[in-house]
Order: sequence, then C-alpha cells, then structure tokens
Amino acid sequence: TTGLALVGDVFTNITPLLGPLTATMGILGIILIAYQQMMGGKTMYKEYVFWALRYGIVVFTFFTWANFQPIYNALNDVQESYSGAVISAAAGTPGSTPDAMDTYIKQIMDTANKLFKTKVRRLKHIPKAIKNFFLGILVLIVGGFYAGVCVVITVVAKVGFIAAMCLAPVALTLLLTPATSSYFR
Repeated sequence: TTGLALVGDVFTNITPLLGPLTATMGILGIILIAYQQMMGGKTMYKEYVFWALRYGIVVFTFFTWANFQPIYNALNDVQESYSGAVISAAAGTPGSTPDAMDTYIKQIMDTANKLFKTKVRRLKHIPKAIKNFFLGILVLIVGGFYAGVCVVITVVAKVGFIAAMCLAPVALTLLLTPATSSYFR
C-alpha cells in the first residue's frame, strides 16, 4: 500500500503542473491543424483522428489518479495473483511473495539444523557427522545466497515498478506529440 500511496501522491501533485502544458499542446495542435487546412495543405484525416484520440485518452483518462488507479492495481495485482497461485499450488496454502520467501528461508534453516544434529553413537559415525556438518554449512551458504538474490530481485522489481508508475504522467505527456511519441514505439 505504500507504493500505491506514493504513486497516488505523485499523480495528484504532478498532474496539475502538467495540465496547462497539455492544454497548450492541445490548443496548438488544433491551431496547426486549422492552419494546414486553410493553407490548402495535404489533408491527413487519419493522422488528425489518431492525434485527437490519443489526446483525448491521455487527458481524460490518465491525468487523474482516480482514473489511473485501476490500471496501477491491474498491473500490480497480476504479479501478486500469479505469485499467490504458484505458492498455493506448491504449498497448498494461499500466500504471497513475502510469505514464500519466509517459508523458503525457514526450510533452509530447518534442513541445515537437521544436518547439524547428526548424532554420533559410535566411532564409525564421526565421518558422517563431519560430512553432515559441512553439508549443513553448504546448505546455509547456498540457500542464503539464493534467498538474498530473491529478496534483491523482488525489491528492485517493486521499486522499479513504482518508479515507472511515478513517471507515467510525464511519459503520457510525451506521448502526445509525434516527435516524442516515437519513444514508445
């Protein structure tokens, strides 16, 4: 929810600043279209219609947080639902990405703990106990490294997604002009 609140704050604070720019771009676009028609230039109705549709969609849909929040929720909930479904299938209980990482780390610790608790009853069991001790250390190192990589990937993905959503108002403004809309193709 903190990512949702952050993106919502960015939208409510940035879009009023981009509103006059977008309105000016719309007025200039209409003036240029009218000028081109008055001067007898080549009529490109297809481009005018596409520009008007793009402008309308961007201005009326994406510049208010209430309209953009369902898009954010859909993009964010897809990942959460997918990871929850995978965890449910594997563990048999519903869960989320943090629950899966907690379960994985707990299983690593339990496996290493079982290897460390090898009992030595006779002299011939000492090599097996030493082997299990070093195997437990290996499980902790490899499993801990893998868990650390998973945490880093998850955090970077969440931060990157939130950063991309925070840049959405600026990116959508760039989408309005032909010169900058080519960045999205």
